[in-house]
Amino acid sequence: MPAVPKGIKPKRMGRDRLESPKHLTYVASQPCCCCGASPVVVHHLLRADKQRGAGRKAGDQFTIGICDLHHKALHHDGNEPRYLAQFCVDGASLAAKLWSESNE
Repeated sequence: MPAVPKGIKPKRMGRDRLESPKHLTYVASQPCCCCGASPVVVHHLLRADKQRGAGRKAGDQFTIGICDLHHKALHHDGNEPRYLAQFCVDGASLAAKLWSESNE
């Protein structure tokens, strides 16, 4: 799990699930990771959080910004890593980069 940067006091939700409204606002201000469009929706990566179990959403540190069109297509595809790879996007790396940037 990525370290919590200085100056942020995320809320813990259950077992190690972080919630950070500041970070979600930052991610929402970024362009779509697939096409560069705005506005975006914040997508919680489905398999990046190893603490996530059945029925549990990933922590906010595992989020990326994606436009509504690509967000719907991603869920329709069902294979998140494969879908993002079509756009040369590594979801986990991007989420870690955004987490670091939003907390500098």
